Amino acid sequence: MSEMLDPLSDRACRMTHAYRTGIELRETLRDGVCLQVAVSRVTLYTEHLEDGYPDWHPAPDSFGGMLRLFIYREITGDSYRTLETYQELAEPFGLDHIPDESVLSRTWWNRFDDGVREYVSVAAHFVVKEVHDYGPEVPQCAL
Repeated sequence: MSEMLDPLSDRACRMTHAYRTGIELRETLRDGVCLQVAVSRVTLYTEHLEDGYPDWHPAPDSFGGMLRLFIYREITGDSYRTLETYQELAEPFGLDHIPDESVLSRTWWNRFDDGVREYVSVAAHFVVKEVHDYGPEVPQCAL
């Protein structure tokens, strides 16, 4: 029997929001927009997500920017090492720079809790499955 969620629980809300983000990304890609631009424009629903860093933490990277970067990473399957070489993603994702692989790893495992990781994974994997099953081929951005 499948797990039933209380429709008002934080997890149910996160899952609904993750799918809404994924659906919006899929629709934007179907309109011929490249992945980088689609991820930079997608609506992020953060009211049920917690930034694991307190307000006083000196982390220079915005929570929303890091969410966008990790959604992009989950869709492309790029490694942290590869991702850190894509400095051109920083500005459209709302970051000053793309952090190095150690910061990316700490963000995924320490800053993001299970709920945030699930939101990122669900949104991204929905897009991957939909593009795989129904297309379109995702256009490359002119970088």
